[in-house]
Amino acid sequence: MAAGAMSVLIADKYVDDSRYAAAYARDKSSISGWGPLKIRRALALKGLGRETIEEALAAADTEAASARMEKVLGTKLRSLISAGNNYRQKPETEGKSAEFAIRMKMLRFAASRGYGYEEAASVIERLMSEL
Repeated sequence: MAAGAMSVLIADKYVDDSRYAAAYARDKSSISGWGPLKIRRALALKGLGRETIEEALAAADTEAASARMEKVLGTKLRSLISAGNNYRQKPETEGKSAEFAIRMKMLRFAASRGYGYEEAASVIERLMSEL
């Protein structure tokens, strides 16, 4: 009985790795604000194949993902500055400017969220120049 039910679910694609991976990628990207690197790593840890993972990431909305990255990084920058880290008013410490320290914190945060250096660095540059 259970084996029959499972075969029906598999045949009707209710139990399907591709479907699961696409839903996982979409949800983690839109709800949690994860970047593609973190999603790829999480799906690989779940034992999904490389092709399945790449298909799931390709199906994700890249424009919406870029907008989410900008929103997440903008929020982080505002929190760093409001926490007393206004880099324009802080003196240099240990040979590094406060602006450099903020940039490094932002890059580490972006990497922890699964965004690549190139895409995050350009957004961080623009956000900091707008202050």
